[in-house]
Amino acid sequence: MDVLAGLEEAARLRRPEVLVPLMAADVEFAAPASARLVFRGRADVLSVLGVLFSTFSELVPRARFVTDGHVMVVVDGRFGPFWLTDAMLVEVTEHGGIRRLEPHLRPWPSATLFIVLAGARLLRRPRLLRRAVLGGTRRTPPVGR
Repeated sequence: MDVLAGLEEAARLRRPEVLVPLMAADVEFAAPASARLVFRGRADVLSVLGVLFSTFSELVPRARFVTDGHVMVVVDGRFGPFWLTDAMLVEVTEHGGIRRLEPHLRPWPSATLFIVLAGARLLRRPRLLRRAVLGGTRRTPPVGR
């Protein structure tokens, strides 16, 4: 399965474990709410994606884009009566694995509410958050900045 198909299937099923075979050993997930929260490693990224995916009642892949070394999947997600759009930028390794996931959430009011809800769930996992905070700042600068 390629990265695009894996991302779309994981979103549709709301099952992040579909992505595990596609993840590089040093995979990273950059939290959309903070430049300091970077989750590293398969186990931690899978944990945070599990929290995020479980916050949604529905995820619908809408568009896909491929560029040199990056993939972007646009997904609409429903949580409660609200809809949120995520343009997930994915850095791909030279072997086709997922190296880095960087979500970009819109619109702002829904994104803020989602971050509060998902953040409350993440607070139940203090060790996960501690590793993300103590892991330092972003390894590579975000694309386009």
